[in-house]
Amino acid sequence: MTMQHLHSVVTVCEMIMQGLHGLFTVCGVTMQHLHSVVAVCEMTMQGLRGLFTVCEMTMQGLHTLFTVCEMILKHQKESPAG
Repeated sequence: MTMQHLHSVVTVCEMIMQGLHGLFTVCGVTMQHLHSVVAVCEMTMQGLRGLFTVCEMTMQGLHTLFTVCEMILKHQKESPAG
């Protein structure tokens, strides 16, 4: 009776351990998947940051161009018409 009881307890413990092992395996796979997702997100963010940098440079270039155009127009207005 006692030996059978111990055997049942051991069997239950083994089942629990197998279940935990399966759970850890799933967690490991999930963590790897999440790591991949995070890596992709980081790459996307770097790409977006690069895109924003290009946009900022373009806007600065346009601003400079407009400033130059304004200066030329002012100069033409100020100079007497020939």
